[in-house]
Parts: sequence; C-alpha cells; structure tokens
Amino acid sequence: AYKEIATMLDIPIGTVMSRLHRGRKAMQRRLYEYAVERGLAEPAPTDNSHHGQL
Repeated sequence: AYKEIATMLDIPIGTVMSRLHRGRKAMQRRLYEYAVERGLAEPAPTDNSHHGQL
C-alpha cells in the first residue's frame, strides 16, 4: 500500500511512511486528550524525578 501511495503522489516511499506515522501519532495524542477531558482515561503521570537535580 505504501508503494501504491508513493507512486500515485510521485513521492518517495519513505516520505509516505513518515507522513503516515506522524499522522497516526497526532491522532493518538488528540484521542488521548479527548478521553482525558471526558474522564475516560487517566492523565499521564508527570516525571518529576529530575526536579531540582543538577
């Protein structure tokens, strides 16, 4: 499928893969935010383990 998309758009297959990956990650973030706003998921814990360390 990647090769077909690359051919149709006349772009390298790596570009297709990269753009689809970025799109999936963006969708994942948006869906997670949506779920947190509606109480369907817990907010991600913050990493404060390095707070105050040099």
